Amino acid sequence: MQLILTRVWLPLLVVLAPAAAVGQSKGPCQAVPAAMAAAVLGSGARITKNERIACEYSVSADGGGTRVLALQVMSPGSREAAQRVFSDQRQGLDGTPEPGLGEGAFVMLQADVGCSGITSLKGAYLYEATLCGPGFGTAADRPRLRELMQRLLGAGAT
Repeated sequence: MQLILTRVWLPLLVVLAPAAAVGQSKGPCQAVPAAMAAAVLGSGARITKNERIACEYSVSADGGGTRVLALQVMSPGSREAAQRVFSDQRQGLDGTPEPGLGEGAFVMLQADVGCSGITSLKGAYLYEATLCGPGFGTAADRPRLRELMQRLLGAGAT
């Protein structure tokens, strides 16, 4: 699952080495349990991907379509490299800063494609949470994205 944005959102999976390479990943599914995913996506949300660096929950939406929550934890290998990737993505996507999360965070909202996402930097790691599907991509997603990121960062999902 990747967030598809008008300006081309590069999925962290393509750009970075997995955080699991350091051998300490607890996994993003542990940081954001099914009950929290259901509160964001709707009743019936289930895990469709559960890996050390990526987690995905999905549910069929009322009226058709699928609502998806995707979580990723990645590292390009060093703190400096993570800062560069974070800065390049934020500038390239014209992300809106979201203060108080890790060492920096930005949010992208795209109602035209029904997706929103947040990326945060902490140490040598980049954390990403995306919401896609009917009803997503609006300012109403900001508090949900913020809460998801707080869980990822606070749980030490690396």
